[in-house]
Amino acid sequence: MGFEPWMLAVMDDAGFNGITDEHIRRVAGELQKIDRAYIDLQTFDRACYAAGIDPENFTQENLNELEDVLNGD
Repeated sequence: MGFEPWMLAVMDDAGFNGITDEHIRRVAGELQKIDRAYIDLQTFDRACYAAGIDPENFTQENLNELEDVLNGD
């Protein structure tokens, strides 16, 4: 079975082909709405799902970049 173009677009949007700066900005935006100093795993997962991104696709490097964005670096 091949993939239809829309299927590939949905997978890309969810981060299955790698997390991009756009994915990180979307999750950061969701986390900023929560306005908490400490972000636990459940909060992170909730923000990812709200942004339409599978949290399992984040690597440690992606998480470090997300932290930088949230800290304004």
